[in-house]
Amino acid sequence: MEKLNAKPLADLKPSSVQRMTRQRQAIIRVLASTKEHPTAEEIHAQVRDELPDISIGTIYRNLQMLLADGLVQEISLGRSGARFDANQQPHSHFFCRKCGRVYDVPAYGTPPTPEITRQIPGRLDSQRTDFFGVCSACLKQAKHNA
Repeated sequence: MEKLNAKPLADLKPSSVQRMTRQRQAIIRVLASTKEHPTAEEIHAQVRDELPDISIGTIYRNLQMLLADGLVQEISLGRSGARFDANQQPHSHFFCRKCGRVYDVPAYGTPPTPEITRQIPGRLDSQRTDFFGVCSACLKQAKHNA
């Protein structure tokens, strides 16, 4: 039960988000063009190819607006820092404990039962299921190094 805007990020029109600036358009293009889950710094590096003078602060401010509008998700797991996901379809994530890469996997999870809902001290508006392990690339690398 993820709460996300169903409109694909790549299909946004200028009226879809507050004010569609060149910076915001460039950030949206980067997010819409990848299946990866980039950090703000990675987004910054890619946007600088198009807008060399853009600051990291501008990236963070625009990401916060996109988050507030429900157009991207922030995925954070402590030491690896925040990553951003523009995939608007319901899905879960697999986190590789070795390399830190994040993979989209088919949605998993069931809606909370009435019993669980009654125990929540407030209103539930989203739910997230994450998986952790070692990705196949890291497993191959470990096997190769053995």
